[in-house]
Amino acid sequence: YGEKDSEQIETISIDKLIRAVQDPNSLYIGAPVTINNRQGTLSYLAAGRARIDYNHPMAGKKLKYSFKVVKVVEGKEEQVMALLESNTGHSDFGVSFEGDDLSIVLPQTMLFDTNAAMLKFRLVTTIRDAIECGKVSFIEVHEPRGFGIEDEDDDGDSNETEDLSKLSVAELKERLKAAGMPVGGKKADLIARLSQEEE
Repeated sequence: YGEKDSEQIETISIDKLIRAVQDPNSLYIGAPVTINNRQGTLSYLAAGRARIDYNHPMAGKKLKYSFKVVKVVEGKEEQVMALLESNTGHSDFGVSFEGDDLSIVLPQTMLFDTNAAMLKFRLVTTIRDAIECGKVSFIEVHEPRGFGIEDEDDDGDSNETEDLSKLSVAELKERLKAAGMPVGGKKADLIARLSQEEE
């Protein structure tokens, strides 16, 4: 955040400060205040004067980071995969390059994310900043839900795990209610809760 800028520190009268804040009784040194649409911190209050510091709270401070390298990501596909997972919180992306063109198959869990459309724009920028690539394509595969349809090749083998994403929200809530678990949230949250319960 750089060094503290003395031009970003302003001394004003207490009267002006009191007029600018909603609750003058809640003022204290270090309190956030907004004066003329500028966000600052009250750093001094005495003798009819108040000093407001508009610098970032971390300006002028040295930061020390401790980190451990756990894996070196090599290769374009692996780099894209790491960027996707760290920026979305989702995994199981399908990544492939055809020349310079990049194709990304979105995981089923991301299809239920309400912010996915905006997230894709940010991902393209992030990927292009880190890796040289041409056209970036996102592929969404929407599997059929299969309400009430039995698999013909189902042997009745109960050892296989059930694909909860094929269930409707009502069915998921019904199962959660039967298990005595909370039924609120998005479909992805319901699936996650049921998956944890089954483990």
